[in-house]
Amino acid sequence: MNSYTWNYAFVFHAIAFGMVPTCSLLYFVGYLNGSLFDFGVMSALASLFSIVTSIYAGRLPEIFGRVKPFILFSFLISGLILFLLSQVEAIVLFQILYILLELSNSLYIPSTRILIAETYQRVDWNKMFARH
Repeated sequence: MNSYTWNYAFVFHAIAFGMVPTCSLLYFVGYLNGSLFDFGVMSALASLFSIVTSIYAGRLPEIFGRVKPFILFSFLISGLILFLLSQVEAIVLFQILYILLELSNSLYIPSTRILIAETYQRVDWNKMFARH
């Protein structure tokens, strides 16, 4: 397969998730008047739950034999949660949504790795993982 254009579909996801930590910190501290300690606890819990979830999320595409629906589901849930995060005015609800956002992102990562591994030959994996 010589076409790499499908990889550009992930550009907007990478942009959004690259900005989420900085923008959410500014929103959390500036608008919601939360403390840095609360933000740190929220980030740590999100990372912890994301690690545990990614173990099981990596098995789901193998069980069902399809990866694209899991990528699409992750994008849809992430988009919905990003919208809800901008509407929230309670600190606890923001923390819960942030953790759910990280959990939905943990479904995307193993699915794309499996998609690359199944789509390309082994000699092209390094190039495709770097491009992705």
